[in-house]
This record gives sequence, C-alpha cells and structure tokens, in this order.
Amino acid sequence: RKLVLPSPHSLGCPGINTVTGRVVGQVAVAAREDVGGEDGNDDDSDCTDDDQDDAPDIVTTGHEESTRSEKAKSLKKKTVTSFTKTKSAKAEREFWYNSRFKQPYSRGEEEAVVNYFLRNGGYSVRGGNAVWQKMEEDWICPGRTWQSLRERFDKNIEKNLKQFGVSKQQLEKVDRIMEVSNMEGRERKKARGLRQNANYYSREEDLNILKFIAKNKRFDDVRGNEVWQVMEERKVVEGRSWQSMKERFKKVIMKRIMTYNLGEIEKRFRRKNKKRKVKRKAA
Repeated sequence: RKLVLPSPHSLGCPGINTVTGRVVGQVAVAAREDVGGEDGNDDDSDCTDDDQDDAPDIVTTGHEESTRSEKAKSLKKKTVTSFTKTKSAKAEREFWYNSRFKQPYSRGEEEAVVNYFLRNGGYSVRGGNAVWQKMEEDWICPGRTWQSLRERFDKNIEKNLKQFGVSKQQLEKVDRIMEVSNMEGRERKKARGLRQNANYYSREEDLNILKFIAKNKRFDDVRGNEVWQVMEERKVVEGRSWQSMKERFKKVIMKRIMTYNLGEIEKRFRRKNKKRKVKRKAA
C-alpha cells in the first residue's frame, strides 16, 4: 500500500499524495480529512473531480515487483553464464595452442589427420587451405594450427602413408565415392573445398568431357578454345561454361586421368600429354 500523509490546506491539496505527487481518489481524500480533523474543507480544495478522473493512482503490488526482479536476475545470470562459457572455451583453446607450440607430433595426432581424410575426404584438395582450416576448426589435433597440420602432412605423413595402412589411391577413392553419392542425390559430405553451396564437378561430368574428346578425336585441340566452345554449344556438361570445362580438364582431370579407368582412351591422353612435355623441354 502507498503511504498517504495528511497535509494541511496551507501546504497543498488534500487530493494530492504528498509523497508521490499523484492524484488520489475520493476515499483516500476522505480518509485524510478524517485523520486531519476539522480543518479539512472541500470548498477550499484546489483540485477538481475531473483532475482525479484523468490521473488515477496506480498501485504496484509486491508480487509484480518480485516477478520483475526475478526476471531481471534470471536474464543477468544467463548473460553472465553465456559470456563465461565463451571466455572459458577461448581460454581452453589458448592453453592448448601454448602447450603444443613447437612440440613434436605424436603418432596419435598423425593418425587423426589420416583418419580425417578417410572419413570426410578432402585429399584431392589438400593443396588448398580450406580443408586444413576445417581440421583446425573441428579440433582434430588440439593445439595444432591449420598451417602446422598442413606442413606436417606434406613433409612427413604423406611420405609414410604405408605406415598407417593406407595408400594415396584409397584416399582418392574416398573423394570419388563422395562425388558419386552426391550424383545419386544423397547428402553431400563437404570435405572437398569445404565451401558451402559450391558447384563442384562430379565424376560423371569429368567422364563426359573425356568421352567427347576421345569420340571426336580432338586430343590435339584441348589446348585451344574452339573444342571447348563446341562442347558448351552442344551442352556436353549442362550448365558449365567452356572456360570452366577447359580449366577443369587442365588442372584436375589430366592429373587424375588414371583414376577414370578408361583403358585405351587413357593411354592416348597420356601419350599426347607426354609428347607435349617433350616438345616444351626441347624448346
């Protein structure tokens, strides 16, 4: 309940709460006059009934105040907890980075890198940064930066894959299987490049390019632009520009030519490519 103090007419209006300054109702005024004795007089009041109706006194219960206080405390607690967890996670990572800095790799850490490629693929794009950044983000080897992981794999792990019971062909096969699973409409497991919404080439698209070149005997024309422009016009690979197909052939397909199991076609591509290399050396 609000505190209502009686006030003599000379100090203020009996219809005004002298503590809050709010207008009070008739009951409160009558109670004040009863407490104040015979000095109260309605005719001397400076306030009107209209003023009392326009600004009614608002009373806040103890329950409402308690509810608001509890909500405020709860919100504050959640904010502090969230901040504490984030700060704690950062501090924990920082501890691992400091503890593993310039420390030799263990056998378990090297196995973790190899197993990552076996589970998620990405061996074919190991020359980029994205796959290594994803490894660090997933905390494959706690305390190891992506630069450190990449350097260790290039200089040590890849040269000794046999020690881990795996070969380069097996790692490449994992990538091919993931491409095939994507062709069949299954959910793609993103290890290749690790970029969301990227439109990667499938194995079937690579084969379409190779088969077109072999069928039309355009082995000697792959370095020019005409054959690729023809392929775009005929929609050999739907939705691909001739520049894109040419780059794919030059940077990826020819490096993987042995993985497509094309037999005689593969041999012809390799012979042509070998002749071009000899000519360049001679020049």
